[in-house]
Amino acid sequence: MRRRRAAKTFLIPAAVLLAALAPAAAVDGSWSAAKRAGLVWHVETVDGEVLTSNRADLTFNPASVVKVATTLRALERLGPYHRFETHLLARGEFRADDGTLDGDLVAVGYGDPDFQVENAFAVAARLNEIGLRRVRGRLLVRGDFWIGWEGGSERRLADPRARGELMAGRLRAALDPRRWDRRTLAAWRRYAGRRGLDPG
Repeated sequence: MRRRRAAKTFLIPAAVLLAALAPAAAVDGSWSAAKRAGLVWHVETVDGEVLTSNRADLTFNPASVVKVATTLRALERLGPYHRFETHLLARGEFRADDGTLDGDLVAVGYGDPDFQVENAFAVAARLNEIGLRRVRGRLLVRGDFWIGWEGGSERRLADPRARGELMAGRLRAALDPRRWDRRTLAAWRRYAGRRGLDPG
């Protein structure tokens, strides 16, 4: 039973990929037209026999059709009810009388692949609800936390410290309106409009 489910996981994307390549391959009845177009593919049977392959080891940002396979695998592995979590913790003393945290604010990530500026707005709104107005320490990130896109696997920072500093800087910029650029301000206005908030 498990082997049959695995077969579906790999054969469906291959069929979709082959359909997408069919017009290019049909030009001369072979895969040479697809190769000249610079396309990347790898098709194999469930038993591991390679049927056809071109530049299979190339690192690239996959097209939307390939994301069907990623989604199917995520559903099989994680299930439809899985939710990624990101925790914000306080390290220090919180003074409710004036809303000051004498300490650090720590974002702990658990692999959320799509934490964006809008998520930071939701975090800021929740912090405001509990009365936090000022942080006298640092903003730190721990675990698998990131915010925003990195420009593909080729441009991802390999050094975890540098990556952590970059992500902490992005989160701080999203949480502090004094640091907003035009894109962040536009994202805030869209976010506020959807939720009936005063965009300021």
